[in-house]
Amino acid sequence: MEGDKGDAAECEMAETYGFDHSEEEERDDEDMDIENQYYSSKGLVVSDASEALSGFREVVRMGGDTGDWGFKALKQIVKLQLKLRNYESVRSSYREMLSYIKSADPRNLHKVIVKIFELVSTSGEIALLQELFDTTHDALKHTNIDRLWFKTNPALKIQYAHSHNSSMAQLPRLPTELLVKVVAGLELDDEL
Repeated sequence: MEGDKGDAAECEMAETYGFDHSEEEERDDEDMDIENQYYSSKGLVVSDASEALSGFREVVRMGGDTGDWGFKALKQIVKLQLKLRNYESVRSSYREMLSYIKSADPRNLHKVIVKIFELVSTSGEIALLQELFDTTHDALKHTNIDRLWFKTNPALKIQYAHSHNSSMAQLPRLPTELLVKVVAGLELDDEL
C-alpha cells in the first residue's frame, strides 16, 4: 500500500510541476550510474586491486550481457588479474570478455585483444598466450569479422615467444591456419 501512495504522489507531482521522467531519461541515469561505477573502480586499480575487481564486476552486472561498459570493465578485470598473476581468472574473464564480440566496437575490440596479447606475451606465460589465442580464434570463427581475425592474429608474436622458449613444435600449425583463412578469403572473392 505504501508503495502505491508513493507512486501516486510522484504522478501527482509530475502533473503539478509539468515534468515527466521518460524511459530514455531512466536509461541515461542507468548509463551514468554504470559509467560512475566504472571510473570509481578504475580509480582504485593502484590503491586497492581487490576492491577495483569487485567494482568492475559490478559494472558487468549492471550493464547486462551487452554494452561498452561491460566490455571495458572486463578488459580492466583481465589486466588486473594478469598483474596479480591470477591466470585461471584471466582465462575465464577473457572468455567472458569475448562474449561481447558482436556488441563491441570492432576497432576497440582489436586494440583490446592486441593489448592483452602483448601483456600476456611479456609475462612469459606462453601456454596462457596460446590458450587465449585459441579462444580468440574460436570466438572469431563464429562471426563474420574476418578483418578482425587477421588484425588480431598473433601468429608472429606467438612464434617469436616459442622460438625464444625452445617450443618450436607449435610453430607449423599457426601459419597453416593463417594460410587456410587467406585461401578461404580468396575463394570468396572469386565467387563475387
